[in-house]
This record gives sequence, structure tokens and C-alpha cells, in this order.
Amino acid sequence: MKEVKLMNEKSPIVILTINFLLLVLLPTTCSAQVLTYKLISSIEEGFVEEEHYLTLFNNFSYSLNQFSFFLPRDVEMVYVKDVYSNLNFEIERNEKAKLMINFSIPIKPKEARLLMFKYKTRERIKPRGNFNEYLLVFMPKQDIQDFELILKLPRNSELYSSKGFEVVVPKANLSVLEGRPILKWKTSIQANHPQIFLVRFRSKPNFDFLILVSILILAVTLVPTYKFGSKVWKTYRKIRRLSMLKILNERERRVLEEIIKKEGITQLELMHKLGFSKASLSKILSRLELRGLVKKKRWGKMNKLYLGEKL
Repeated sequence: MKEVKLMNEKSPIVILTINFLLLVLLPTTCSAQVLTYKLISSIEEGFVEEEHYLTLFNNFSYSLNQFSFFLPRDVEMVYVKDVYSNLNFEIERNEKAKLMINFSIPIKPKEARLLMFKYKTRERIKPRGNFNEYLLVFMPKQDIQDFELILKLPRNSELYSSKGFEVVVPKANLSVLEGRPILKWKTSIQANHPQIFLVRFRSKPNFDFLILVSILILAVTLVPTYKFGSKVWKTYRKIRRLSMLKILNERERRVLEEIIKKEGITQLELMHKLGFSKASLSKILSRLELRGLVKKKRWGKMNKLYLGEKL
């Protein structure tokens, strides 16, 4: 698990965003104590899906029938329920959306109850040029000792850090599951103290599939072309070599034919093969070398013979 460090507190983008997007996520009343709070936030394509799990404790002498929260203004509710059943709810939309929950079975005094709700929102994500920014700002109305936030970034994405800015996640752990980065943050929260959770991320650069296809098509096209061109070139060189042989005398032609058959043949091997004397072969090779038809390469104490530039 990797720990992600605290952001630069002087970031102007963060300050401006907080001023506009401050959201009170915890209850608007203190008629129940929040013992534990877990928020799972999953960033999907163009929106964020958030699941809230709260353990409520009724510390009053009367039963609790209602509960309310402030949520993002564009919230689209998926469900609201407790351990007994799905719950009826209403939403009032002004600057923010107020979620008002009615318990089908009231929470009795000294009773602890698990409350769950899920919704979708697009207000959490803001594009910032070549990266995206997730921002969650919340201010509790009461102390919460056990708070946990789990943020699931999109698959094949990575944290983004520009010059002078660090990802904001105090004491958060980073892990990756099936290509999806996951940040986990556990802390305690004080009442009426704004808390900030901000992450910058971007998609990992992927190899373009179209480029791969184009390369494959080009390769399929070039291989036959290369083979055909190589065949034509070899034929041309063969014809040229034969034409050169016609202007040579018999002894020169025999020497050149052997070199064509086996480039890299040694001068000694060629002498034994043709039955020429050393002096006679040396004169022939010198004439062919002057005409650019043969070139010599030293190999130990012997010469190896190759076709010259003219061939």
C-alpha cells in the first residue's frame, strides 16, 4: 500500500473550488449520533456513484422518525434503505439538494441502526485540461470518531501531479485492483471543521489500436514488396555480371566466375582450383581490381576475394 501525501495548501484552484462547492454531507439535525460513517465513491464514465453507510444511534428518550442530509444539487438517487426495508424519501433542490428520509420503523431510544443510501452525481468531477479533478468537501455537525472514505478511480487511470501541487489525501493508502487505483482514507472528524478530499487523475497513455493496425497493414504490404524488389535486384545483378564476363578474356572470366560462385574465397584456394600459378593469378586479380570488378580483404596472411563495386 502506498501513502499519498498532503497537497499544497496554497493552491488557488482548491481555494476557489471550495468556495463554490462546499457541501454539508452529514445530518442537519443532532437527534441521532453518527457512530460510524463509510463513504464509497466510484468514478465512472462522466459521473460519480456514491454509497453511504451510517450507523446511527438514537441517544434521546423519544423515537426517531426522520433524518435529513445535504447532497449535491444534481443528485440522482438509486436507493435509500435501512436494515428493515427500502425507505421513503423526498428531495428539495435549492443551492444544494436536501434529502429527507422517513423511517418505516422508527429508531427507538438507545437503538443503533444502519442507514444506507446510494446516488449518482456529476458535480464531483471537473475537467482541468489534460487531467480531471475529484473534489469532496464536507463539514460535519458533530464529531465522528470512525470515518472512512474509499475512492475508486477509473480503470487504467493514474494520479496526476503538476509542478507545485501534490494530491490531497491525508494519511491515505493507494492500492490497485484489476487496473483500478483505489484510495482509502480513515480518520476522525471534528464538528464544524471543513474536510477536503481532492484527487487529480488522468487516463494512462494507451497504445493506439489504429496505429497498431496501420503498422500491421504496412508490414503485410512491405514484405511482399521487399521480396519482389530483392528478386528483381538479384536478377539485375546476375545479368550485369554475365554482361561483364563477355568483355573479359578466358582466364579473367574463369577467375570472376569462381568469385561469383563463392564470395570470400581465398586467393590460395582459387589458385589451386584453377591451376594458375601464383604470379599469373596475382596479375589477373590486379587487372580485375583496377577495373572495380574484384576487391581484396586481408584475412591473416591471406587475401579473401569479393566482387567489386562495379558488380
